[in-house]
Amino acid sequence: MATIIEGIGATTSSLNSDRFQLPSRRSFSERKGRFFSVRSEGKVIGGSRGGNVSPLVTNAVATKGDSSTASTSAKPGHEVLLFEALREGLDEEMMRDPTVCVMGEDVGHYGGSYKVTKGLAEKYGDLRVLDTPIAENSFTGMGIGAAMTGLRPVIEGMNMGFLLLAFNQISNNCGMLHYTSGGQFKIPVVIRGPGGVGRQLGAEHSQRLESYFQSIPGIQMVACSTPYNAKGLIKAAIRSENPVIFFEHVLLYNLKERIPDEEYVLSLEEAEMVRPGEHVTILTYSRMRYHVMQAAKTLVNKGYDPEVIDIRSLKPFDLYRIGNSVRKTHRVLIVEECMRTGGIGASLTAAITENFHDYLDAPIVCLSSQDVPTPYAGTLEEWTVVQPAQIVTAVEQLCASCHVDCIDYSKDYTWPNQNKKLLEVSSCNTDTVLFSTLLPNMDSFLSMQTDFSHESLVDCVFTLDMNLSECEPKADFKQNKLADFGTVAKLGTVNSKPSFNLNNENSSIAHACALDMSL
Repeated sequence: MATIIEGIGATTSSLNSDRFQLPSRRSFSERKGRFFSVRSEGKVIGGSRGGNVSPLVTNAVATKGDSSTASTSAKPGHEVLLFEALREGLDEEMMRDPTVCVMGEDVGHYGGSYKVTKGLAEKYGDLRVLDTPIAENSFTGMGIGAAMTGLRPVIEGMNMGFLLLAFNQISNNCGMLHYTSGGQFKIPVVIRGPGGVGRQLGAEHSQRLESYFQSIPGIQMVACSTPYNAKGLIKAAIRSENPVIFFEHVLLYNLKERIPDEEYVLSLEEAEMVRPGEHVTILTYSRMRYHVMQAAKTLVNKGYDPEVIDIRSLKPFDLYRIGNSVRKTHRVLIVEECMRTGGIGASLTAAITENFHDYLDAPIVCLSSQDVPTPYAGTLEEWTVVQPAQIVTAVEQLCASCHVDCIDYSKDYTWPNQNKKLLEVSSCNTDTVLFSTLLPNMDSFLSMQTDFSHESLVDCVFTLDMNLSECEPKADFKQNKLADFGTVAKLGTVNSKPSFNLNNENSSIAHACALDMSL
């Protein structure tokens, strides 16, 4: 290590990087009034099940109306593969900052197991691109020690599974030294390497270690999924004052994309909006991004409008962007390659439930890999991870949890009574239906839960009587048959998005109706 320091001749006093600050927790509990307005767009969010789902297509993209976004070939810049984008990021940071060094097995003249570091040893010499023995615990500890003395090491694991041999160094030293030293030492180290399922490498070489490392305090975790974010995130990780574990998927190394010629650095704490939508929020990362986008093509053809977010930052989560999406769609599907038990999806589910429970109209659904060792056989290997067909089915079931028919208030109907409005529930796959609708003429918002276990869903309507003379206006509901009202105008099918979950309230036909004059 002393030789490395002497060869580089750098100290922490020359560092210029901004200090990393954890993002403050953002809460959406401060809201105007108790209820929020519902937007109806004249679309049915349900869809028929079944149908063929195309296999995974590399870099598949689906957008609204099944139209592709602007082609990368039309953008300025140059095309690179993902592993080449990582190399560019390393090269630029090593050129910019003499304290940056690379170490690991075969990272020198061989260029790394996936050629990420190819050519760096010839350019920067053996003191800054250091080949190490096959001793992960030792060279990881050496890198942490180098970071304590002022360097910025990038440690490559030939396979992320090998880093289990260095778990003691990563947990007890890398993540804790800044805290246990009272802030005397910073550990600006990046630990990166390939992992994931899909190359028939067997159980030991196909592990997903996100769940292992997420519980270590003081560690940041990011996962790249495109050449563009791979380069921007590796540069940000090297400049961070915190230790960063950088996850790369073996099946994405040959993914091609056009990236800018000019320098850019991405934030380590921001998720990426891949596809905006209205019906359901799909949160994913790494390889599963492409499984989700392939499923999105099928979903768009079925009439669904999914919103896809690549969370990228596995620790901490970007709860600001995630929260904004949840408030819009009210439904969440998490798709990951990590194991189900104790995985990223479990932590993300807990975070969303804790912060945005009031905005959910259905339970969060998490699709994860099976809790089994990865088989060697390719067919069995694929069966252990989430496939696009499963994503399509999950979205259909999630969006079918509540279908509501509302009256088109733009038309002039003859009401049985001026103080009565009609609402028909057309279909529901459970005995209890949660629905809501805006009462435009009364500047108020209504949410209600009722039990239909003994009544027909087809011919039930509700009448609403509003007594605005009371200090606390009440809305009284009475269940009636359509025949009781004679001829009733045909109700148009729309997409209703309730904005408050009443599952914990007692089923009743009388509920308070909160007034919000700002609607």
